[in-house]
Amino acid sequence: MKANRTVLLGAALALLWGGSGIMAADATPGFRLVVSPESSLTSLRRAEVARIFLRKQSRWKDGRDALPVDQSARSPVRAAFSKDVLAVEGLEKISAVEGYWRQQIFSGRGTPPAIKASDAEVLQYVASTPGAVGYVSESASVAGVKTLTVKD
Repeated sequence: MKANRTVLLGAALALLWGGSGIMAADATPGFRLVVSPESSLTSLRRAEVARIFLRKQSRWKDGRDALPVDQSARSPVRAAFSKDVLAVEGLEKISAVEGYWRQQIFSGRGTPPAIKASDAEVLQYVASTPGAVGYVSESASVAGVKTLTVKD
């Protein structure tokens, strides 16, 4: 009888942990891509966004410098951005992106985007920097910047 209770308790705990894992995966925050308000862009392809954030593309189509800005490595919105956008380059995890940048820096081929600590800091930077592009959480107020659609 006691063994049955232990098995049932173990099964119940497994279901609870599994269920909370599913809820946590579904609760992953999304992001919105933002650019300075004077930008003529309305959308970008996912692969182009990845190239800009990995500094493989350094200019916009109009010739201006493309200036990406990331959020901190601990930010849930950065995890969502990496999983959704940088996955096209095989860098869906922040640790993979950090490894990419270590390699780029060590070989003298590039420097990572600026990093801001919060949505508010990203928004301030993007609003005041022509050519800037960043991402913020879906719940952030995007007054003062322009949002772009990310296409496949």
